[in-house]
Amino acid sequence: MKTLHIILREILYRLKTDFKRFAGIVKNKRENAVKIKGELYSSESNSLLFQMYLHEEEDLFI
Repeated sequence: MKTLHIILREILYRLKTDFKRFAGIVKNKRENAVKIKGELYSSESNSLLFQMYLHEEEDLFI
């Protein structure tokens, strides 16, 4: 009975550590995806603002 308890405890310990490691990987992937989306959005916004600024200058010279 004691051997079974030791084996079960070891299995549960390994499952918990594997789950924590997997959850950490998923969290990092999600954070990286949010960061990339934010960078893309900010670069798109900057390019849109730059384009608007260029058009305003063109209107001034007409």
